[in-house]
Amino acid sequence: MSFNTASGGQQPMHHPQQQQQQQQQQLFMNPQTENLDQLYSLVGTLVALVQENKKHKASILSKVDTLSTRINRDPEKVKESYEGDKAVFQNFINGSIGSYSTSAKLNRTDDQLSTDQSEDDTDEEIVLKQNTQLKAILKDEQMATLNSVKALSYHEEGFHDIIRALRCDVLNHRKLVLEIARKKFNGDLVPKEDDEFGKYMENVDNFDQLLKLSEVFRSLLKLLNT
Repeated sequence: MSFNTASGGQQPMHHPQQQQQQQQQQLFMNPQTENLDQLYSLVGTLVALVQENKKHKASILSKVDTLSTRINRDPEKVKESYEGDKAVFQNFINGSIGSYSTSAKLNRTDDQLSTDQSEDDTDEEIVLKQNTQLKAILKDEQMATLNSVKALSYHEEGFHDIIRALRCDVLNHRKLVLEIARKKFNGDLVPKEDDEFGKYMENVDNFDQLLKLSEVFRSLLKLLNT
């Protein structure tokens, strides 16, 4: 930094390189020069998700309030709906047990057999027994699914073994075909080519001899004509 005393005062004169650095720093710090479109887009997406979550929360609270109001105002209709739900669950249980495998039906435990409903059962007892039966059905389904997954894994391994065997068979077949072709080429084609080439060379030699004889005849004709 130098001082200019021409005007009688001392004024600092900044070096051009320092001015350039200050300008670059100002440009870097200026928000207008930054590309914030992606940031604005992400903020907009976040705001939209927050608004959507608020709508879902409000919808759930509204449904809960509606259900609570319905239960408090008209318990008889709720009881009728509850009776219908019990019948639906019982039909599902009966259908699941009836259509289930023989092993599953034979493997029912005493606890599962004791869940059969009676006319003296209260609503709470019926629901508890239905829940027990549904848990048993779910457990059987899980076991069946697990067995299916194990069987699928076993069959998948067998499938891979078959693929490997097929690949080996195809490879061996191609090797055999190549070996047969190689023997055929070396045993039949090559000797025939050699024989053909020998005949060709004989013909070339005969042709050369014919040319020489032709030259001899021409020479004789010239001598006779003279």
